[in-house]
Amino acid sequence: MPGLWRRGTIFQYRVRVPADVATVLGRSHISRSLNTSSMRDARRALILTAYVLIATEM
Repeated sequence: MPGLWRRGTIFQYRVRVPADVATVLGRSHISRSLNTSSMRDARRALILTAYVLIATEM
């Protein structure tokens, strides 16, 4: 799944921010911990986290 990666044993979600939004936010990527080491749980958490990021930060 795009944006899903593992940092140590915990899965993370990372998404690139569009250039015009990046100038406002001051960063080119947004990363969030999914707080799980299970791939199955990470996939579920990724969907919810992506939705929340789109709704609140972008």
